[in-house]
Amino acid sequence: MSVQKILERLEHVRKTSGDQWVAVCPAHDDRSPSLHVREKDDGRVLIHCKAGCGALEVLDAINLTYDDLFPDSMEDHKLFRRVKDHTVDDFVVEIWNADRKTGRAASKKDKERYREALMRGGKEFGWVDELLDNT
Repeated sequence: MSVQKILERLEHVRKTSGDQWVAVCPAHDDRSPSLHVREKDDGRVLIHCKAGCGALEVLDAINLTYDDLFPDSMEDHKLFRRVKDHTVDDFVVEIWNADRKTGRAASKKDKERYREALMRGGKEFGWVDELLDNT
């Protein structure tokens, strides 16, 4: 599925850059856009609700599944299977890194999500807590 078909199911969509949008999150009573949507170069779509809704909750609210975040051409691709297994954690880490590059401040909840994603990924770094305390 393309990012456009996903965006069509969302409300109050606003483009923030070439491959990124914000929209009102359909999974909670969102008064201002908190859902971030990004299309990767390979066609994958990343979604992240800054208010804390899980990707599955967002997708359920617009009658989609994780499979809809990937282009049809990736269906049999090895990368698709790897990413699909780690979708939420990969998205959290990627969004964290993008936010740091743009200088956006991290909320306490974002820090907790990032730390948990790293730990679930088997990355038990001694410097994670110190890094998060300084952001």
